[in-house]
Amino acid sequence: MVPTRPWSAPEVRLLRLAVAALLVAGTGCGPIRGRTSGVPEPTGPGGDGVSRPVLPACGESSRALTPGGGLLTVAGDFPPATRPGDTTVTGTVTVTARARVTGLSAPVAGVYVAREGRVVATPVASDLIGVAVTLAPGASQSFPATGSLEACPATVGGGGNAGPLPPGRYDLFAAVTVTDDAGVSVTVTGGPWPLEVG
Repeated sequence: MVPTRPWSAPEVRLLRLAVAALLVAGTGCGPIRGRTSGVPEPTGPGGDGVSRPVLPACGESSRALTPGGGLLTVAGDFPPATRPGDTTVTGTVTVTARARVTGLSAPVAGVYVAREGRVVATPVASDLIGVAVTLAPGASQSFPATGSLEACPATVGGGGNAGPLPPGRYDLFAAVTVTDDAGVSVTVTGGPWPLEVG
């Protein structure tokens, strides 16, 4: 029998970081259900805040991705168009804090692609090790962001991909989740940013 020992604080933080990265990455076509996507939002003096709805799955309304007032804001920098044959779109997402925020996050932002108000492509699956987030009020941190241009199944809960997105105008949204030492996760969203798929 192998002797066991209690986990050290750095080991516990690393484990939480790995779990947070998996929660943010999802499974490639739709988020993990039951997670809230809202950073607690101000409700006036003494308010405890509220959470926004869960992140949408394939085929669902993109309304939940519309940013609201909260402790974090998101700015995105993406190309205005893609070329024929591109399977991804790559940009940068910058998160800015309105109050002090610390925790762990996946090293990449999740990118959603929507058309006519419906999610047609969800974040690319990733198993990357997370990064520390420590933001003072007004401070920012940037994350690379890659979105899939492969359509997810039109029917929510379906399997596999439906092939490349047809040419046309789309909207990009981004989501970044930060998990604190207590295991509490908050997600901030940004967008829409227009994208012309060639």
